[in-house]
Amino acid sequence: MLSEVSHGWPLVTLASLARVKRGASPRPIQDPKWFSDQGHGWVRISDVTASDRVLLRTTQYLSDIGRAASVEIVPGDLIMSICATIGRPLFSGIHACIHDGFVAFKEIDRSRLDPDYLYFFLQGQTQHFEAQSQPGTQRNLNSSLVATTEIPLPPIDEQRRIAEVLRSVDEAIEAADALAQQAQTLWHSLTESLIWQLQTDSPASVRPLGNAVWASDYGVNAPLGNEPIGYAVLRMGNLQDGWIDRTDLKWGEIADREAHALALEVGDILFNRTNSRDLVGKVALVREPTNDLYASYIVRLRINRDVADPHYLFAVMHSRRAQAQFKSIATPGVSQSNINPTNLKKQLIPLPSLSEQQEISAQLQAVEGARRSALKELAAVRRIKADLISDLLSGRVRVPA
Repeated sequence: MLSEVSHGWPLVTLASLARVKRGASPRPIQDPKWFSDQGHGWVRISDVTASDRVLLRTTQYLSDIGRAASVEIVPGDLIMSICATIGRPLFSGIHACIHDGFVAFKEIDRSRLDPDYLYFFLQGQTQHFEAQSQPGTQRNLNSSLVATTEIPLPPIDEQRRIAEVLRSVDEAIEAADALAQQAQTLWHSLTESLIWQLQTDSPASVRPLGNAVWASDYGVNAPLGNEPIGYAVLRMGNLQDGWIDRTDLKWGEIADREAHALALEVGDILFNRTNSRDLVGKVALVREPTNDLYASYIVRLRINRDVADPHYLFAVMHSRRAQAQFKSIATPGVSQSNINPTNLKKQLIPLPSLSEQQEISAQLQAVEGARRSALKELAAVRRIKADLISDLLSGRVRVPA
């Protein structure tokens, strides 16, 4: 919540500025009479991504009967998620109906409240809304809490100026995000053309993955806690997009002898052997010295550097083709799948000469570096936006006319 509002701006409830209406889901949801193949679009939480500002699509449709039991939105309406992903606003670009995981802000008093200003205000309230949500199978925010939320109300012209500043920041965010996505697309395209094409162009280079690995070791199996006592232990959530993410660590008291045996070296590859079907097999490359250990459902692959370049082998394993291949050999479980390291090392991969691997690796690392730079820029601009929302909507910083 905004705790400081200056310059005499009134705090006004959203319900006094718009009709806050929760969406509806026909019940029982399994009844086919509610749905049709080409009826009225029905917006669900899964239809919305974090980067969306305008809703342009739905993946499910209601029949005329279903439409009558739901809540309609039209182009220009502002909606916000109140279930699962709490507090994500976006404008509608289509005629549709909304699931009860959303609220719609209908009949906004545009003489007092600019919709774009409201959009950015709601973005700034995400953490507050999350804290107010009710835990359950899925977190849920009571629509009445949204309706009674107070918004600082500067003069309408200043609201528009504030929104314009924040839209310009959004443009910078979109540009950095586009660069990061382009680099990621290029990286995966290069793994196909530079690596996997070797299966056709140089079939003699195809070898079992195990030829490039001289040791594979399971991680520690010990109680872990939040207190930084002992060794930090990487878990499946710490392997993110090929990198080690240390923002959410657990710690364990591990005997020094075991810790020494399982110590990580730069160039090791961590392989997540147990996870959900979608995430099993993800990998991360150890890129800098660390004292971290790793959990038992992660396997450390130590690379035979006479045979393989670590960055090259990581690129092979992180490529989309290899990830699909790993999932195909995963043994299904009740809630998680498992990949046996023995079967992993039997998988065939292109393994050309070491010098050719290093040339390929250099190209991929250049693209990877460009993507990391774009991601850093993206994070920096997002921080700037968060600060600006706080400053501009509290009146601590004014936008001159």
